[in-house]
Amino acid sequence: MSAVFMHKMTYALSYGGCGTLTVTKNGKEYTYTPREDFIEVDELIAVPVQTLNRKGYKTACCCAGHAPGHLFPIAKVENEAITVTDYAWDPWNTATYITFDKEYAFPFLPKGFTRQKNKIFKEYDKTENAEWQTMLAIMESAKTLHDWADALPPLSESQKAM
Repeated sequence: MSAVFMHKMTYALSYGGCGTLTVTKNGKEYTYTPREDFIEVDELIAVPVQTLNRKGYKTACCCAGHAPGHLFPIAKVENEAITVTDYAWDPWNTATYITFDKEYAFPFLPKGFTRQKNKIFKEYDKTENAEWQTMLAIMESAKTLHDWADALPPLSESQKAM
């Protein structure tokens, strides 16, 4: 899955990445890295995560899940620069999940999802050669999360304070 970035305060989504912004003023160059103001969210579940946050259900981390063969970069820092030195192959991430900043009393859960404390998740079968079925299940889960987030009532100010 590819990622998008969600602003930590407004929950606006950025699909163009979050590079460094450089501005020159009065002959002096100023650099701002907006990544500090954004969090990375898997593209398939970015809209439900955005909806949850805007309704007051603050998220901490999430993953849409992926079929076998996902690569993760291995990076090192050298001379204050980050370099990708290799990639690690992760055979399975067999769950779609959203972890919240605290436990919320949801009136209902998304269909097929389980709850453990401040996390909701749905696990997938690790059947060999099931890449396509896993991807279909992940996409169905993204739609389920979208419908669930959309149907949840917004938290009241008193509920947010709890």
